[in-house]
Amino acid sequence: MLAAVLACLISTSMLGTMPAQALGEQAGTDPPVPNGTAGTDPEQVFKLIVRTPDDNTTFLLPTSSYLHGGVGDKTYDWAIDWGDGVTEVRTGTSSWDGGIPHTYASAGDYTITITPNGSVEAWLGAFGFGLSLDGSSSRANKNLLLGVPSFITPQMTRTNAQIEGNEPAPDYEWYFTFNYCFSLTEAPVFAGWDNISTVGNLFACNMFLCCMNLKELPQGFTFPQGLTMAGDWFAAEMFNACISLSQLPNGCNLPQNLTKVGDGFANYMFDTCTNMTILPEGFNLPKGLTEVGNGFASSMFVGCSSLVELPAGFNMPKGLTEVGNGFASSMFSYCTSLVELPAGFNLPQGLTRVGDNFAFTMFRRCTSLVGLPEGFNLPKNIVIVGSDFAGYMFYECGCNTFQINDEFCFPAGIPSSSRNAFNMTFAFSSSVPIQIRTAASIIGDCSTPSLRRYTFDDRFTDIDNIDIKWGGGLIVLIPGTGDLDGDGVVTMDEVLTTARVAIGGAILTPEQLAVIDMDSDRAITMADVMRVYQMAIL
Repeated sequence: MLAAVLACLISTSMLGTMPAQALGEQAGTDPPVPNGTAGTDPEQVFKLIVRTPDDNTTFLLPTSSYLHGGVGDKTYDWAIDWGDGVTEVRTGTSSWDGGIPHTYASAGDYTITITPNGSVEAWLGAFGFGLSLDGSSSRANKNLLLGVPSFITPQMTRTNAQIEGNEPAPDYEWYFTFNYCFSLTEAPVFAGWDNISTVGNLFACNMFLCCMNLKELPQGFTFPQGLTMAGDWFAAEMFNACISLSQLPNGCNLPQNLTKVGDGFANYMFDTCTNMTILPEGFNLPKGLTEVGNGFASSMFVGCSSLVELPAGFNMPKGLTEVGNGFASSMFSYCTSLVELPAGFNLPQGLTRVGDNFAFTMFRRCTSLVGLPEGFNLPKNIVIVGSDFAGYMFYECGCNTFQINDEFCFPAGIPSSSRNAFNMTFAFSSSVPIQIRTAASIIGDCSTPSLRRYTFDDRFTDIDNIDIKWGGGLIVLIPGTGDLDGDGVVTMDEVLTTARVAIGGAILTPEQLAVIDMDSDRAITMADVMRVYQMAIL
């Protein structure tokens, strides 16, 4: 979480995991009008408020749009009112470092108004702030942007044929558009998307990434409610590291009519929104989904350390039978203020197969969580799982009253060879009391995967019996192998443990120290860390 904020300031390296909304008008009401746009056709005006700190400051109106995944093939033909009495018409083609310069004689706040000079078909398609923070590029003065009191409409990014559904929806529509605009305090409102049913990949991905002064979204901000399908990375990292964002406006919601989405739908959507305390009433994941890709809600709220509760009714889609990797991995990890989950909250119970990291670290470090809702359980009919199915699911989780609910148990169909399926699932925080549930009752009829069998900490009873049933004998620790749990495989967890020992952050038994003393010098150093790492990646 801290790393995400630092990354906003020093690099864009965290974006390497990526490949490479909208106001639905309610019946009988008009969409809210952003400041300064009253009486103007929202399809033909776009406003920016900039603040120039000094006399003779130059602002470069950005033309680095990622629309269609490229930045050099979109033309613009704009009439520009710079807000200081100067107007002009500018035409050209977008480019990576593209920008239209204007120098303001005096320091102050200025409203820039852009309208189409010719056709309104995809008329603002060349607009967008680029990725770089490099001071030599035209994108470097994005920190001058204070607000965007405008509507965002399909006409700004789509041809008429795309709007009418006769051509595929474009990819990258609002991808990275306002990324790293550190001074932005007013976001735009989506409008006119009522009849749009499909969006391409990366629709709003990283749209407000690291807008660290964005405290709230305007009333009326929501996603297109008419959508039935979305491509990959729909809202992934949309508000990542918006550390001042305290809440979403009433009525804001994800598209509720979606039936199919690609990878990364809400992946890291609110990562490190450390000031967000509550979500609006009714906010929910799409209920009618029958097909999702990898990373559906992975790390959706990771690091939301002030989030106290979820809205009543918030739940996972119930109609899924199969999901890919990382479905709910780290979804609430480090939500240290989250007290309870809504009644009825549950994982999809109809699942029969899942990929890697299904619920891996899902509630890690939820140290205020008082318990699980009645009926909460892992899917009972699972027969195929990837690695780390529920590994570390409740690691360092729970307050001084936390208890596992009576229904929770491991699925009976988990193959015994499933790697790390339940490794450290119940290694609770230090404040959690002895559990009423026994470890034996949670394992039930599960075949108890043999790899990585450390599942319960000492806050459960029947630990000895579980070790025998699960492990089938003594764990053999071999000096100099890096294999701390004796399962025959060296993993990144063991690399991290070795690193912690090397810097004085962890204490092991003499037998365990011998395992990671790779050069037999009776000291754990970074040289041992590198040797264990090499073993892990072989």
